[in-house]
Amino acid sequence: MLRTTLPTARVARHSRTLATATSGAQLTQVNPGFHVATASTGSASPVASVSLVVKAGSRYEPNGQAGVAHFLKSFAFKNTQSRSAFRIIREAENQGGVLSATLGREHQVYTAQCFKEDVPYFTDVLANVAFETRFADYEFRDAQPQVVGETMAARANGEVRLFDELHRVAFNRGLGNSLYAGPYNTVTHDGLKQFAKQAFVPSQMALVGVNVEHEQLNGLVADVFGQQATAQGGAGLESSATEYVGGQTLLEGPSGQTQFALAYQSSGLNSARDLLAHQVLCGVLGGSPCTKWGNGHSLLAQTAQNLGHGIQMQSFQLSYSDAGLMGVYVQAPQNGAQLTEAVNATQSHLQKLAESGPTGDHLQQAVNRVKFTLAAAQGTLEGQAAQLQNQVFNAQAASLQDSLATLETLSAKDVQAAAQSLLKSKPTSVGIGNISAIPRV
Repeated sequence: MLRTTLPTARVARHSRTLATATSGAQLTQVNPGFHVATASTGSASPVASVSLVVKAGSRYEPNGQAGVAHFLKSFAFKNTQSRSAFRIIREAENQGGVLSATLGREHQVYTAQCFKEDVPYFTDVLANVAFETRFADYEFRDAQPQVVGETMAARANGEVRLFDELHRVAFNRGLGNSLYAGPYNTVTHDGLKQFAKQAFVPSQMALVGVNVEHEQLNGLVADVFGQQATAQGGAGLESSATEYVGGQTLLEGPSGQTQFALAYQSSGLNSARDLLAHQVLCGVLGGSPCTKWGNGHSLLAQTAQNLGHGIQMQSFQLSYSDAGLMGVYVQAPQNGAQLTEAVNATQSHLQKLAESGPTGDHLQQAVNRVKFTLAAAQGTLEGQAAQLQNQVFNAQAASLQDSLATLETLSAKDVQAAAQSLLKSKPTSVGIGNISAIPRV
């Protein structure tokens, strides 16, 4: 995920995608097909969040325009017909708000966190971004070094580079498209404007508010977005169904630590129960301790402790609308023996889970961890916004209550079946470091 927060930029770490819809959410459509979703944090906080979510992630990039989604993100909060970039930033600072833009593989998200009374102003700013960005020629030229700088920073981060490459190997195109425009990209000014024109159409957008009254946001959309959204029209961007490919690639990296990821095809957000089973399986493997200096008692935590030599192992689950990846991320000294042992242990754990399922203790610990992760997300603006986004664009999304109830019914056999489904797919693996020391899978 690529995120820019005014006035600074940073690259966000990979993370799990939650499979629930937020409880107490309200969802409506404002003609012509524009979605509005709201939820309350259940607190008396004066802070609200408003996000414009657009189906314009990197998977929607047309052939010959690799990186155009990255360029579009770089134009967030630039000069519009109604406001200059200077004015947007200055007024946001004056009102104490925070503006950010995030690029994912499926969506671009433009967010304003602000006081509740300032929601109308920031909703208008988001409408400016969608329908009035100028895309001036000189701004496009200025965007080139900014985009390339973010790309080079990402490539210098081994973990970010690893997971970007993992998607490319697993899916080839679509979800395999990089989040980053390469230094020798062929994105054109006209291509960017065409991509934006197809992205900002009502059927591809939603306005998501947390700690905002639903009727208020509905009214703002009708007033601020309505006329411009109707005029925009169009079919929107298209992406073919995801096809999992799998394979292996090895990349040279600096001396010191080797980074390695082993992944298999997992469930997407369109299969809620299967996804929860895979999340529990991910929790059974585990890896991260519950205390800062503790070792943890999950399968991977114990394996890493037994191997020693500075080995770190962590399971991950990455889910998208129609596909997912589940696997294990390993950091190890550049010594092939230790890394090979870690990878072999991971495959052994998965094989045993596929043969007999998890033990009672490991199953209950994993279920409780997934429950906590889902419930904790309800307490933050970012977590609720992400869950609302999921509810808008994924009709099969379950509520938090339904997800918690489903987790109570998951058995060891369900997790065993999830492990079996993983191992039916061709493994995907990526390693960065000393190529001669990285095992072939």
